[in-house]
Amino acid sequence: MVTSGKNILVAYMPTSDPLLAASLVDSYCRSGVNVLELGIRSDNPYLDGEAVRASMKRSTGAGSVHDARAVLDRLAATDCDAAALIFAYASRHLLQSGDVDASSKEKSDDWKDIDGLLCLPEIGTNHQLGIERKAVEAGVKIVALVPYHFDESHVERARNASSYVMLQACEGSTGIRSGFDRTCGQRLKQLRNAGFTAPIVLGIGISTPEQCRQAIDCGADGVVVGSRALLEGMKGAKALEDYLRSIRETLDG
Repeated sequence: MVTSGKNILVAYMPTSDPLLAASLVDSYCRSGVNVLELGIRSDNPYLDGEAVRASMKRSTGAGSVHDARAVLDRLAATDCDAAALIFAYASRHLLQSGDVDASSKEKSDDWKDIDGLLCLPEIGTNHQLGIERKAVEAGVKIVALVPYHFDESHVERARNASSYVMLQACEGSTGIRSGFDRTCGQRLKQLRNAGFTAPIVLGIGISTPEQCRQAIDCGADGVVVGSRALLEGMKGAKALEDYLRSIRETLDG
């Protein structure tokens, strides 16, 4: 899992969405994606915009990490070195076992082939820490999200992340934006001044090559492309690959 480096490309892929086949993994791999962010269905994806919400509504998954199994199996069958990250809201459905007393083997099997976890709290529940604890016991690295408006509690939590940190690049939910929020540079500097040494990637509202270039220029170590990757994937493997290659080429200069 990514713990250092520059020009990191994280790309979102929904799981169990009938409009996006697991075979699209090949396009992500051929395009030089470093981290494949696998989205798990949630009943209340409060941080996500229209494209991701629609995908989650279409999902045939149960809202557990097992929803990603077809994609993970496809990834494991390739020679791709992209890391597999689970992106999920902390629902009680996130693990099918759902049993705090499950054996170590059962916990490990839940997280087989998964390198990292970005878990957001589900409103009205307190499952997040328990889910993260199970993941860590299985050797999974934790990625932290720092929101657009952050305080010391967010900084402290992110400081304890065992992989990279994702900083929210613009206000609001995920989705395509026409411009780039130039306060990103200032907020990145705040995190660096707070002692962050892990890579910091910008995500939410980052979708074009120009926005990716601006993200790197203002000090980010990489980017997350989400809604646009999903929409290109719905057009087919070639459209997705052409899009991701354009981002990879921009990041590589």
